Amino acid sequence: MWTRATGVQPIIGGGGLIAYHFGTDGADMVWTEKDSSGAFIATAKFISAPDTVVGKRIASAESTHSSHPFVVGCGFAARVGSVGDVSGVRVVRLSDGASWLVPNRVPDLLWTDPLGVTCDEVFLSASVTGVAIPGVPATSPRLARVRLDSLGPPLP
Repeated sequence: MWTRATGVQPIIGGGGLIAYHFGTDGADMVWTEKDSSGAFIATAKFISAPDTVVGKRIASAESTHSSHPFVVGCGFAARVGSVGDVSGVRVVRLSDGASWLVPNRVPDLLWTDPLGVTCDEVFLSASVTGVAIPGVPATSPRLARVRLDSLGPPLP
């Protein structure tokens, strides 16, 4: 957190903890945190005071850093990532850490970013090749709406 009077005050991290991929919708905050025991997805309620947040670890996470933050909405978070050897967009329910993967279909469909999450859908940007739309380059980004109730049972 930053204010003119106090300057920068960290709200997450310290004590050997690294936090990254931070996202918020103004109600919930979500991030990946890494320490000597591994990498985890953590969440906490949004704060507006410069207090140190102790997140609740809700799921294991890949330990790689990237420039893709979580997109948060309505008790869910989504970000580009992978589960095991399968890459795509991971959707996580914040109440219990249940996760789903919207997989890439290499080489013709690659999810590039989650753009928004509602109570019913996740909006994704995709790079699609080999799909002809008159007047649109074949590799143009596309927008997809994926219903949360279409994702099936959560990952084990």
